[in-house]
Amino acid sequence: MSQNRLQLLLTLLLPLTGCGEADPLPDICSRSPALCRDLVDDGWCRAERRQVILARHAAQGVPAEPHYRLLEALDGYLKCMDHASKLEYRLLKDKKSRRIEYMLSASQQQETLDEQTRDSSNPWLAMWHWQRHADHAAGARFMALAGTPALEQGELQEALAIETAKHEPKRAMALFEHALTLPRQDNRLPVRIATALSTLHMGLKHYREAYLWAVVAAKLPDGPNVSAQRMSLYITITADERSAIEAKAQEIADAINDGHYSP
Repeated sequence: MSQNRLQLLLTLLLPLTGCGEADPLPDICSRSPALCRDLVDDGWCRAERRQVILARHAAQGVPAEPHYRLLEALDGYLKCMDHASKLEYRLLKDKKSRRIEYMLSASQQQETLDEQTRDSSNPWLAMWHWQRHADHAAGARFMALAGTPALEQGELQEALAIETAKHEPKRAMALFEHALTLPRQDNRLPVRIATALSTLHMGLKHYREAYLWAVVAAKLPDGPNVSAQRMSLYITITADERSAIEAKAQEIADAINDGHYSP
């Protein structure tokens, strides 16, 4: 993959451009108008529209992962536009909108891409079809890659851990923690994993560990609040013990945020 293509893939993760950075959208739409023509900017779903255009551009002539990102982007755009269309219908019932045309075009592309990638053995696409369509054949292809370098990505390890947790919760916890050591593209991944670890420990009656990971989740960006009162139903700790858990949780959260976490 070229450096320019890699840079564009990284750009897919950013809802807005940073200060002083040129937005690539005008150039993309100027050079490849077909990528933008059916996604007219009418003031609605601009962030989702942007993600679709960037994903379309990244997926041109390259296999696998960019197609997964495009499927995700189209899914987000369609959900947003569906909501926007319902709002417009209530507020402007007499106005004929082209929004439904945009939705149909995006939906058709999603259906075409779904069909083209249905039998893919790429882990990202196998995960997509397994999770979104309950495709058991895709799930089998994904699980067959367990323990291989193909799944050495945070989101892929998360999917593996979720499935493993159904039968082997202790092994799933190791997979979740391993996922925290890997590269990731979803900024919400650490919070989901910390919450999952807290839940698994709670199920095994490891109440201190459950409390620890709940506090870790709370200390991560956009993490949930932790109810000390609720946790007190399962574990009795002194003020000093609570302080020690808080300090340990902060260490773990800092390591995760810095990309240096080690189980």
